[in-house]
Amino acid sequence: MKVSCIIPVYNVSRHLRKCVDSVLNQTYSSFEVILVNDCSTDNSADICRQYRDAHPDKVIFIDKPRNEGVDKARFTGLEYVFTSNKWGGVTFIDSDDYIQKDAFRRLVAEMVRSDADVVQMNMNRVLGFIRRPHYSPVKSQVIGQPTLFDDYYISFFGVNSLNVCMCSKLYKIETIAKAKLKPTGFRMGEDLMFNMKLFPFFKRYSVIDYNGYNYRVGGLTSKYNPTLWDDLSRQYKLKRQIIDEYGYKKGIRTLNIELKNIFISAIAQRIQFLNENNEQIGLWIKEQLRDDMLWHDFPEMAITENDTIYKSISEVNIEHIISVASQKFKSTRKHRFVKNFLSLIIR
Repeated sequence: MKVSCIIPVYNVSRHLRKCVDSVLNQTYSSFEVILVNDCSTDNSADICRQYRDAHPDKVIFIDKPRNEGVDKARFTGLEYVFTSNKWGGVTFIDSDDYIQKDAFRRLVAEMVRSDADVVQMNMNRVLGFIRRPHYSPVKSQVIGQPTLFDDYYISFFGVNSLNVCMCSKLYKIETIAKAKLKPTGFRMGEDLMFNMKLFPFFKRYSVIDYNGYNYRVGGLTSKYNPTLWDDLSRQYKLKRQIIDEYGYKKGIRTLNIELKNIFISAIAQRIQFLNENNEQIGLWIKEQLRDDMLWHDFPEMAITENDTIYKSISEVNIEHIISVASQKFKSTRKHRFVKNFLSLIIR
């Protein structure tokens, strides 16, 4: 089986070589690397060209004419793969991460053995020179239908079960082709949306006990994320539609818990980064609470959940909502201080 490895690239010259080298040094030999440059403004594109010229039999370089985000960059790579490797497997690696040398061999061996549509391996979390294993809550196994859908689709509705990101997995290309997926354009949560739409097409899903993907922990110098609320509130509506489409009612409660947490985080970001006063924040909150599609489950959540924020949102109690978000901001600030301190130590 040939493995196509898609790496979206944008301003990652610091880590790009380690990422690409980790692929080129695989113990499994039948693979290709597709580097998709999303209009980097540093020298990332030059590094990609160097690898293409040094390894013309392995490395394909696609230089996009305009920046469109990681989601569309991955799909640009997929368009190439659909013509170069229709019956093989495809994996995605973020360009600041890297993989263990046996990753492809382990993933392919399991896909051949189990005939799974996707094989998921575990991750290591990397902060500077510190690397710690991060294990899946799901033990090593092959999950088939209908158990896969009935018990594990909940992963996309706020429950930490199967890994919802695109990295650390090997997918059958033919399965992705059947789903006829299209890029969403989201800047956040695009991994989850990809897998959520692909999930109903899986017949078998395999989880292996192997930490083959090294995820570089980010966010040490956090900044305002202008897409956080817009992207994730839009995704809530799409998820709610899917719940209705499939009759997956078990996802309603956890999805609304997720929405509440995102809303409070978005307000906390405004408190921290936009220097807005309570009146300005209150006006923004009122504007968001006018969207009945988002909040129609909250009156019932206010009755069933032991959390006053649901009632405050339902009754538009701005003062209490801001108070809760302020506590979130203070907690986040302490957490960020610790992370920044650690980053200074391990540089």
